[in-house]
Amino acid sequence: MAILIGMSGDVKGKSFVIEHETVSMGRKSENTIKLASAAVSGRHCEIAFESGHYVLRDLDSTNGTRLNSQPVTEAPLNPKDLIQVGTVEFMFDAEPGEKLTPSSSISDTKVIVTSEPRVSFSQSAAASQFTARKRESRTGFYVLVGLVAVVAIVLVAILAILLWDL
Repeated sequence: MAILIGMSGDVKGKSFVIEHETVSMGRKSENTIKLASAAVSGRHCEIAFESGHYVLRDLDSTNGTRLNSQPVTEAPLNPKDLIQVGTVEFMFDAEPGEKLTPSSSISDTKVIVTSEPRVSFSQSAAASQFTARKRESRTGFYVLVGLVAVVAIVLVAILAILLWDL
């Protein structure tokens, strides 16, 4: 069974089972996988099963689609490939030795979203090249340095006045 594992944003830790011959991703509601990120186009990209393997195809998106950090318009997928759709990242996965075929018929099957990640947080964080860095607020540090500087200047001024009178 082929799946997409959410690695960032609102999809982090969610698994999307690929059960259709073509799975589309984007902001519009008609997509198989709907992504709420402003960096994602209405119809951003698709994954299609063609000639015995899965293919990632960009659908002329504004911010592009990347596969393993490289911009792509169309490329075959392999297990453990990292897909970036706008700013949302997925890992494509399939069981080792598995024949890459859709797991069921194209009938009325839906994408299944599970709350259980297929990889642990530490594995996904290590694999991700696109996770946002946390920016620490340095405001408190600068305020503290400023206060120490003001106190030092006042103490030097008081010391200078006292020594001047001697």
